[in-house]
Amino acid sequence: MAKNQIVEWNKERCIPREFNMSKEAGHITEELSELLRANSEEEICDALADIIVFATGSIWKLGYNPDIVMEETLLEINDRGGYYDSTINKWKKVAKENTYKANYSKAKETTMTTEEMEARLSALVYILENDFYGPDIIQEVLDEKEQLEKLLYGVPRAKEEESHPLTNPNSPHYNMIDGVEAIKRMEQMYSPDELITWATITAMKYRLRVGNKEQVDALSDIEKIKSYEAYIKYLREF
Repeated sequence: MAKNQIVEWNKERCIPREFNMSKEAGHITEELSELLRANSEEEICDALADIIVFATGSIWKLGYNPDIVMEETLLEINDRGGYYDSTINKWKKVAKENTYKANYSKAKETTMTTEEMEARLSALVYILENDFYGPDIIQEVLDEKEQLEKLLYGVPRAKEEESHPLTNPNSPHYNMIDGVEAIKRMEQMYSPDELITWATITAMKYRLRVGNKEQVDALSDIEKIKSYEAYIKYLREF
């Protein structure tokens, strides 16, 4: 909410959406100077808040959505290995394989008009319906389709995060004898870390078999991969 207000503040004041490294660095440096001169907690908060405002505006001027930039940044931070070293009162990072890397291309905003986006979305749907390409291209098409739908229809990201990626209320065969869906029972039985391991392995299973199982098309496997990866994100955030 605050980030959206900062973006609107820039728009209302007709601040050009042009990123100038010297100007942006100058604004933030000035606020850092105020932080160093702060004589109270309120002055510290004021300086830090101003830094956030300028940094958010800078990201927007650069052509990126600040909300998505922060989501990607937090995903990378949360996936890093490490431990708290009490001898130095500091968190020490530990390198691990396959650490998530923030994908800021997801936050890059389009300069297309509404009509152009609608036409592009129609083309993407046509591609998906006619199965023109292989799994790698289809994944790119799905990602672009999702981004355009959010831009066109304003699907709230917070609302998306509230929904459970693996529940299937319209598919009763996933329910157990007592009516509780299997995934919900698993969440009662296992810890989030155990569920993340299970979801990671399951997603990898579908990645390894994409397009190779008889009577199962690649698009179906790709959708399952996205569902399990969304579930991993869901567990880490909740």
